[in-house]
Amino acid sequence: MIVSNIEKFIKNNNIKNIYLDVDGVLIHSCQAVCDIINEDKGTNFLGKHVLSWNFKEICPDLTDADVESLFEDERFFKYVQWIEGAKEFIKRHEDHIIIVTKGTYLNIFNKILFFNRHNMKVVIKGLPLSVSKNNVDMSDGLFIDDCTKNLIESNAKYKIQFCEYNDNLNNEREWIKDWDGYKMYKWT
Repeated sequence: MIVSNIEKFIKNNNIKNIYLDVDGVLIHSCQAVCDIINEDKGTNFLGKHVLSWNFKEICPDLTDADVESLFEDERFFKYVQWIEGAKEFIKRHEDHIIIVTKGTYLNIFNKILFFNRHNMKVVIKGLPLSVSKNNVDMSDGLFIDDCTKNLIESNAKYKIQFCEYNDNLNNEREWIKDWDGYKMYKWT
């Protein structure tokens, strides 16, 4: 089922707590990583060319440790941009937002600083990369993530997959709209 009006969905289901992923849901993480790679290697990659979190489509020789270091790089939060409408969505629901994110200690710390710099009063539950998001009890609310595995494992009452790319368009990420009218899928 496609959810084209997230505000109506939240209201109609009387949702109190909203659990949000960060990378690929609130911020354009792939583009920020591409910007770092482009600066270091003199390339011109775009985030739309990245279809996996190991970045093998653009840099087949990257190791998991290399990828982690890109998300820890001080330039990441200098370059990263909000997904259109995400900041406004958070502001509208600030008292009910719980950020559920995975990363290294440094990456999670920098995410906290990022939200603080933007004056976002949200609860942040940071998990190590090796820990599943199902360790966070989300049974009282809505979980929005772009990762199928995280949604399958979650115990959230409502689950919505935030779709960031269209498989039918040359295997490139295509941002259809913004948070207001975005292409999202409700899990049943």
